[in-house]
Amino acid sequence: MRRKQKYKFTEKTLSRRGMTALGLALASLAALGIMIFLAFKSAGNLSVYIACYGILAMIAAVSGVVLAILSLREEDTFRSIPWGALVLSILAVLSWGGVYIGGMLL
Repeated sequence: MRRKQKYKFTEKTLSRRGMTALGLALASLAALGIMIFLAFKSAGNLSVYIACYGILAMIAAVSGVVLAILSLREEDTFRSIPWGALVLSILAVLSWGGVYIGGMLL
């Protein structure tokens, strides 16, 4: 009696858009951590140029959300990387939004 094989071959591939979105999300979250560390280290007296990097990271996070949504709509691709990218991108957008809203209110 032969054992049933527990693997199967598939034609699915990894989504390049999903991997790009994941990279953008991780870069944006890393930039958020670095910016928060620098802000505490300098007691909130950072240069305007540093704030421009924060805006660029926010744009990268929004781009990550768009790319993750587009990659979820692709056919014959694995969905785990795009879902992870979408979750991390939304987390980055909400975090950056919280930083900007908190900066305006305080």
